[in-house]
Amino acid sequence: MQSWTTYLMMADLVDYTRSMEADQDHAIGLIQELRNCRLEPVAARHQGQVMKRMGDGWIFGFPDAKTLITSAIEIQQDLANHSEIRLRISGHTGELLEDESDFYGAGVNLTQRILTQAPPGGLTISEELLRKLPPDQSNEFHDAGAFRLKGIALPVTLFQWRPSEAGVVESGELPSIAVEAFAFAPDDSETRGTADDLHEQLITRLSRLTGIRVLDDSTGQVRQATYLLRGRLRTAGPRGRLSVSLMLGGENRTVWSQIYEGDPSDIFAFCDELIERVDVDLRLQINAFDGNRVAHLPEDRLSLSELRSRAA
Repeated sequence: MQSWTTYLMMADLVDYTRSMEADQDHAIGLIQELRNCRLEPVAARHQGQVMKRMGDGWIFGFPDAKTLITSAIEIQQDLANHSEIRLRISGHTGELLEDESDFYGAGVNLTQRILTQAPPGGLTISEELLRKLPPDQSNEFHDAGAFRLKGIALPVTLFQWRPSEAGVVESGELPSIAVEAFAFAPDDSETRGTADDLHEQLITRLSRLTGIRVLDDSTGQVRQATYLLRGRLRTAGPRGRLSVSLMLGGENRTVWSQIYEGDPSDIFAFCDELIERVDVDLRLQINAFDGNRVAHLPEDRLSLSELRSRAA
């Protein structure tokens, strides 16, 4: 079995099933247009090879990251004003294994999962692929956040590109939250350990969300974050109280705060319960931020996660 490292691009036609149900011959014509005029010829000009066709989808292999991104952006810009064809495109790099009948590899699976988070008309890539790009290309991408992808054990940070649209003002960089070290009282090793555990667990939970960059500000050195998250833990016998405040960065103004109480006699259950409650409340706040980030876009230009955020 042969193995090699390649740069994978996947593309699929948006609303293909609906088009087939409405007019099968017309839907097939759109696929043929992509194959003969729009998608495959552009990829071929940039040394992209068709590795597999899957009805309304394609897998391409490229020799490097730069040619992949050049091809993908050219394809999407060419289709930006097309009245019917819109593609989702994803990109990733990884090792492939090939036998006489097919090819395999974790990179193929991850590229497929990334495709589900690509917006119609846009391009979503992995952080691994972004690192391979020259600055003039990597600067074209915005941080889309950390995603929990089906079948992938750990959250994956993805980056997104969309074609510029006339009359649309870009919403800027992804909002960020700097989570400061939690204050605590009384000043003893047990309470300090509990505060540290709560801080660490909250960062881990927040990092699974999309639409916001989460920063560990344990040392107080983070600058220019959009929001600061502060917490204070106090315990006294069978009572424990965690106060959490969300501050607007640069203004020292509180935009949201909440108090959570529980019984710290079982410290693990106490931490799990409080973090679950804090996470749910912060998720609503963060979803609002993420919804604002894409508020100027029509729904048919949003990825699934962006649609969920807008709904929330």
